[in-house]
Amino acid sequence: MTSTDNYTLRCGDCGTRNRIPAAKIGVPARCGRCGGQIDTRVLGNGRPKLVNDANFEAEVIHSPLPVLAFFWAPWCPTCVKTAPIIERLAGEARGRLRIAKINVDKAQQVSDRYDIRAVPYIYVFDNGRPVANMPGGMDEAQLKYKLARFL
Repeated sequence: MTSTDNYTLRCGDCGTRNRIPAAKIGVPARCGRCGGQIDTRVLGNGRPKLVNDANFEAEVIHSPLPVLAFFWAPWCPTCVKTAPIIERLAGEARGRLRIAKINVDKAQQVSDRYDIRAVPYIYVFDNGRPVANMPGGMDEAQLKYKLARFL
């Protein structure tokens, strides 16, 4: 990342996409259309966010970035094998795609809402709506291929 890189964040109030220079990450910003406040700190986080029933709306539905929601369970061997891929992807996609890890045992309402019956399961949310879903485990190349339009 160079100081000339730009990122795009969606305003939580009006939905307008705003260009944020890399040098302004962490600095309070305002939407160019409505003047609403934009939290640029989400651009600096290269780690998955642990999401549950209580914070799902705030972290996924109202995210200013598209969100990859990784539904998993600690007892699932495929999930455990996929977790390092998700961790690496979070660092690589920083500023373009937010990663949410959702333990289905601890987020039963969200799991039911999206009809998660088997893990691992990946949803991609953009502007609060699911725009892609990917059941089952996959290797890193397959996952990046399927996520190319978001990266």
